[in-house]
Amino acid sequence: MIQHVSFEAKLSVELAFFAVCRITTTSPDMSNGESGTGFLMCINFNQPTARLLIITNKHIVNDPRYNVNISLNQRNGEGKVLLGERTSLDIKNFHNFYQKHARHDLALIDITDEVWRPGGPYTKYFDSDEVFLDSGGLWPGMDIFYIGYPDGRFDTYHNLPLVRSGIIASYPSLDYDGLPQFLIDTHAFQGSSGSPVLTYHQNKMSLIGIFTELIDSSRSTNLGSHASIDYTVPLGLGYVLKSHIIAELIAEYKARKGI
Repeated sequence: MIQHVSFEAKLSVELAFFAVCRITTTSPDMSNGESGTGFLMCINFNQPTARLLIITNKHIVNDPRYNVNISLNQRNGEGKVLLGERTSLDIKNFHNFYQKHARHDLALIDITDEVWRPGGPYTKYFDSDEVFLDSGGLWPGMDIFYIGYPDGRFDTYHNLPLVRSGIIASYPSLDYDGLPQFLIDTHAFQGSSGSPVLTYHQNKMSLIGIFTELIDSSRSTNLGSHASIDYTVPLGLGYVLKSHIIAELIAEYKARKGI
């Protein structure tokens, strides 16, 4: 898929690698936690009220009392990336700069003060005024890709995520099962939750949603003597929450903060 797009599009997907980050959460007593993917998005770009947000799934950052660790690469004094030189943001009690969607598996954390500071990490980000593509511009069988940390795996030497690909499996302009989502056909694993799902439309990289959940198939093997083993296998399908729900959540946060 990627080899058929222009140099400009190739460059944009390379930059998108730095707009994605690993997220790990732990409860205050260290007994519970989640891990997954998030991506950075700028709102009110190039304005005094500009803010930098991490967009991810609500099930990853559902409790503001939890500690959140975000892994990024460092930058040098000239603002260039130091590949593999990791820096971690440890965020605690993020209630004041947190917004979760009331109905869907989506949340955001405002990390502006953690990142846009002297000596902060190297980041790229999606521009909320430009990147969204409505599902009306999509069609079944369309190529998509998403960037994240499947099964917690990534390029540990350079501290960079992995890109996976697939196609749209359901009719994207319709709400699958009556919810603002569509299905993709892809070979995904846990850890991809929170990944930005992207496509190329008119030779421009666009955000079409966020990966929220794998679909597994239940199986059972009879071992004889009234014994059996129940297990699940990946069905090769996943849910994607539509991009307009991300825009809706951002609008709620902006209204709450008056920005």
